[in-house]
Amino acid sequence: MVASSPGMGKSDIIRSIAKEFNLKVIDFRVSQCEPVDMQGYPGVVDGRMTFHIPEYFPIEGDPIPEGRDGWLLFLDEFNSGNKQTEAAAYKLILDREVYKYKLHDRCLIAAAGNLTTDRAIVNTQSTATTSRLTHYRMQVDHKVWIGWANEHNIDHRIISLIKFKPEILHKFDPQTNELTFPCPRTWEFASKILTGKD
Repeated sequence: MVASSPGMGKSDIIRSIAKEFNLKVIDFRVSQCEPVDMQGYPGVVDGRMTFHIPEYFPIEGDPIPEGRDGWLLFLDEFNSGNKQTEAAAYKLILDREVYKYKLHDRCLIAAAGNLTTDRAIVNTQSTATTSRLTHYRMQVDHKVWIGWANEHNIDHRIISLIKFKPEILHKFDPQTNELTFPCPRTWEFASKILTGKD
């Protein structure tokens, strides 16, 4: 589980890991899901109730996507889902199962979410959930960001400004009521406006 304040690039990092390992990303927004999206939809087969699992979960026997080495199931906004959906994820993240089907062994699982201290529509996760995860806390490093910015064609004026005043790369105070704030995401937005790419 990768956690940080909003706008620091959690999703971008997960996607870059998937690209490095040649994995197809399955973008699964937990904040928009119900428990059935995690463990299947009820149905009847031969007079007996069963669960039909969603097609987006790669299970044992599924063919690996052409030109890829597997999948990365990205549980984004993981701590913004409701409690029932969080509980439905227990089996998925611990046992790697959807209903009674095993996830494909070439499917990795990653999760990301904002911090509970940041007023970002986040729920405190249960100890049953947190004990199933390995936790990573992201921090801002202006030198790393400048390297990323150069690779992603961020406007040179913004890069120069951050080199000159690195403390403004990320200035977030959850106690204020500002509509937005300086962070890696908003600097990228500003670059698109300056270069006319938005």
